[in-house]
Amino acid sequence: MRAFGAAYRNETDKLVRRKKYIAFLIIGIIICIVWACGGCKNRNQRNFARAYLIFLAIGAILGFVGYLMLNWLIDVAIEVLRGM
Repeated sequence: MRAFGAAYRNETDKLVRRKKYIAFLIIGIIICIVWACGGCKNRNQRNFARAYLIFLAIGAILGFVGYLMLNWLIDVAIEVLRGM
């Protein structure tokens, strides 16, 4: 019995490793920074890159705030459990 999805893959196809995904993300962010700073002539592309970076920054800020709130909540829960 073959693995799930093996029928749709050629024997020469290889899976993309995690390092390559991270490299694609980093390269994409660098390209967006270049485009947002005027590295392209197309105004629509420049505006898209700026909007993408703004959403990326908002997501990073919300993620960090969520991390801090979750950390605080866990600390409070531990203190309540220790007091019982």
